[in-house]
Amino acid sequence: MRPGDPNHRRSHLALLQFEVVAKQQEQRRVYGYASVAVTKDGRPVIDLQGDIIDPADLEDAAARFVKDYRQGGEMHSGPAPSELIASVVLTAEVQKALGIPEGLVPQAWLVGFEVPPETFAKVKAGSRLMFSIEGQAQREEVTA
Repeated sequence: MRPGDPNHRRSHLALLQFEVVAKQQEQRRVYGYASVAVTKDGRPVIDLQGDIIDPADLEDAAARFVKDYRQGGEMHSGPAPSELIASVVLTAEVQKALGIPEGLVPQAWLVGFEVPPETFAKVKAGSRLMFSIEGQAQREEVTA
């Protein structure tokens, strides 16, 4: 689906997944984007559930997650044993304030988690390239 498609939905907080971009073995720390709202070249991202998340909504969802949950699961099942250790939402405004040139990084939620040894072993082996963060959403239809 594309933005403007009448069947397209926008989520305030959806099932979020992130690609692992860095691993620190001794501390079992993993960093990556929990969600990307807008690509480096300014295109909205359609996530795995077919949703678009507005950067302002992503910022609100990230704040709620940090305040209320701070834990991540594995493959959307069982307990959430991973602990949040870093979080920043890189909106256009935040990037500008930090001196990050426009178009260098996406508008996204960058997170770091400290994961249990068994989960880190899966990340290291390449069988866990994404971690899951669950949440609730109120979907809104996007009109063209």
